[in-house]
Amino acid sequence: MATKEKPPKRDLARSTRRPGPRPLSAEVPAITRAALGRKGFAEAGLLIHWQDIAGGELARMSQPVKIQFGRASKTGGTLTLRCGGAAALEIQHLAPVILERINAYLGHGAITRLKIEQGVALPARLKSLNLPAATPTETAQIADRLEGVRDDELRDRLQRLGTAMRRRARAKK
Repeated sequence: MATKEKPPKRDLARSTRRPGPRPLSAEVPAITRAALGRKGFAEAGLLIHWQDIAGGELARMSQPVKIQFGRASKTGGTLTLRCGGAAALEIQHLAPVILERINAYLGHGAITRLKIEQGVALPARLKSLNLPAATPTETAQIADRLEGVRDDELRDRLQRLGTAMRRRARAKK
């Protein structure tokens, strides 16, 4: 009795590759995983949606810095938040509410403790750069270049990005 040979397994990684450029959105998780993984952020979601999770005022005065989990567990973690001195007291009092919001986003019991690190949160650092305002001409030029973008939200974000790049370039001069 002869044994039947199995056909060779296909390499799914190779079979799904397409020639040509790939969308940036397909590459972002792999790129950010390397940078954010060292800080415990396996996904950038907490950083990206921090304003929605914490609320506008709290997000302006704080910034997630690091998540630490126990060994082989993705529950019972500690989130380190960076904030200014006056905000630290408020965050300490609001810790149960903040933890509830974070766990609603990440899943039940993901974060059980907040650690507060005093320092300047990112939004405050950006405000201190004192970048020159964009001129109306620069704003109009950016808007003209984005005229073909149909998605309103994408166009708005690209407009803000272009304006920030122009402001930063003028500040370096």
